[in-house]
Amino acid sequence: MKVENCHIESEEFNNKLARLYSIENQDELSLSDQNFILTCGDDSDSEVRCRACELLAKFPSLKSEEFLLARLTDKDSLVRAEACDSISFSCSQSTLKELLRITNDKAVLVRGYAVLSAADVQRNLKESSTYTVQFLKNMELREKSRWVKIALCSALISLGCGEYQSKLIEFIDDKRYQNRCAALTRIRELISLGMLDDLPTVERALLARKEKEPARSVLDSIDKTIKCIKLNTEI
Repeated sequence: MKVENCHIESEEFNNKLARLYSIENQDELSLSDQNFILTCGDDSDSEVRCRACELLAKFPSLKSEEFLLARLTDKDSLVRAEACDSISFSCSQSTLKELLRITNDKAVLVRGYAVLSAADVQRNLKESSTYTVQFLKNMELREKSRWVKIALCSALISLGCGEYQSKLIEFIDDKRYQNRCAALTRIRELISLGMLDDLPTVERALLARKEKEPARSVLDSIDKTIKCIKLNTEI
């Protein structure tokens, strides 16, 4: 009986994931699919909940936002992180407050994505960012995780604090290759949004790092970033 129950549960899990992945290829969300995604919020499997959060980033709506807000308190940190990342489409002050609140989460990924989405929501609001900027500046001073500091520098730059550009560039020399990759990803995002100044200085820093970089993944990311600079310089 236990074996049979496990087989049924596994089949249900696979069917749910298959349907979630099939919805990703759609341009519009049907009412049936929307209701199905919303039921996934209470699924016992964290992968299903996580995938549902990821998917709703593609279909912004009030119901999507309510679903993602509820997942900010999920027991699984990866689900909370995905919810933070996906809710960046919001234009709500209350959602911004929730994102700032969750920046005290114990999980590094949750704090980092909460910071990035808080900056996105603040820009969406098109209102004074004084409080959010000061909040993030204070957080940057006390934050221990260098990965989260990268997110903080990126978020602050996107909110007009150009003085954090040099700090962000310094992370391409971080001792951990994961942090170097993260910094390069944020740099490319900022360049694509037209939010990074003095691109020649950025390119020189990248070329200097390339001369001594041992990790292939970082080298590939450096090349992508240099290409991004050239494309945006030509525009």
